[in-house]
Amino acid sequence: MFAFILLYPMHKLIHYFSLFNYRKSLSYGLKIKYTFIPILHMRITGTIPKNRYLFTLVTPFFVLNTFFILGAIKWPHFSHYFCLSLAFHCSICLLDLLFVKDIWRAPKNAIIEETPKGYEILIPTYTDDSSHLSH
Repeated sequence: MFAFILLYPMHKLIHYFSLFNYRKSLSYGLKIKYTFIPILHMRITGTIPKNRYLFTLVTPFFVLNTFFILGAIKWPHFSHYFCLSLAFHCSICLLDLLFVKDIWRAPKNAIIEETPKGYEILIPTYTDDSSHLSH
């Protein structure tokens, strides 16, 4: 039961470590719900390149789910606990994976900015320097 309570904070911690180079652009806090469930709140206050944002979104999915699958294989007597943890973690990752689906189609040079309502995909515009030349 203790592992289930810590699964969400571990998920958020992996998000944090995958954004370690952007830690100055992060705001975060800790709240305790129901007197024993730690809830980590993390928000990116600056902009971040699309590829780094995608990497940050999928990192907890691959790290923790790999651990659960390998644990179920290594310790088959406890595989039901690992499978329950895997299913619970997949439900936590659902929103991240939906964001990945949306952001994936954005242009390669896009920049992602988090907002209170979700995120915005910013696409840099480039000016053509040849337009001011006289012909």
